[in-house]
Amino acid sequence: MTLKDSIRLCLKERFYRISGRAPRSEFWYFTLFFILAQSLVFAATRYLPVVGDLLFAVIFITLLCPLVCAGVRRLHDVSHKGAVIVMPILMTVLVVLCTDVAMRSQDEKLREACIYAAIGFLFIFLAFVFLMLKPGTIGDNAYGPDPLKGDPRIEEEGQKAEEALRRYEEVKHQIKRVNPFKFTNRKE
Repeated sequence: MTLKDSIRLCLKERFYRISGRAPRSEFWYFTLFFILAQSLVFAATRYLPVVGDLLFAVIFITLLCPLVCAGVRRLHDVSHKGAVIVMPILMTVLVVLCTDVAMRSQDEKLREACIYAAIGFLFIFLAFVFLMLKPGTIGDNAYGPDPLKGDPRIEEEGQKAEEALRRYEEVKHQIKRVNPFKFTNRKE
């Protein structure tokens, strides 16, 4: 899947769809698109203060919904419930609010709590990224068919892997038959 395919799928065909599965490429390409779009609009806010801020908010909300849906489908691909996506979202909101309040306050304990919240967010964020980087479940799972099934590139790689596995099993079987290190108790 290419960046263009991912954008088309997430914005046109699967905009608010959380059922089904999404391969890694769909999720990560759309995440890249989300970050690039937000960066460009954020850069424009410097030159268009009021309009830029409004544009930033509109594009953020518009692109966040399909990103979350793609994330839920990605979690389905690794056989996890889509509700797992709520934790990094809540932690992000918590850290942003905590940081904002801590910066306005002179209370050292509040700033310390903000640091602990940020560390907790970092661990949850890293676990989430690891989960999203995992290869999807091969074949069908409880959330739907394999999204890579039918892709000729993936089918070819799968055939090569099956052939390599078959050859490995043959060699393993031959080694078991002709094992010079196998001692038997013979009664003579």
